[in-house]
Amino acid sequence: MAAHVGVTRSDVDGIATFTFLDQLEMQNYEESFEPLYRAAKEVGGIRGIILNLSHLTYINSTGIGFIASLYSDCEAAGKTMQLTGICEDVGDAISITGLGEIVPII
Repeated sequence: MAAHVGVTRSDVDGIATFTFLDQLEMQNYEESFEPLYRAAKEVGGIRGIILNLSHLTYINSTGIGFIASLYSDCEAAGKTMQLTGICEDVGDAISITGLGEIVPII
């Protein structure tokens, strides 16, 4: 059984910031992203999502896929999404896959 990765949520001025508190592993992506998918589909309330990746030092193609899927859900719901707190290794993965060309990085 995979350990659940802690994810905190902070809402300020209609923007929900989600911070991952641990490393993501292939076994816990789905569970870790569940609250983010719910937020993307919320009616009313928030108008955007920020993913704070400052605690992540590694991300694989599965994680990149989850972020891309979340971005798609946000766009479909008329919400914005941005990434922040990206270390060099995670940034390299985002750049190599082209995700940085789609999802804004602040």
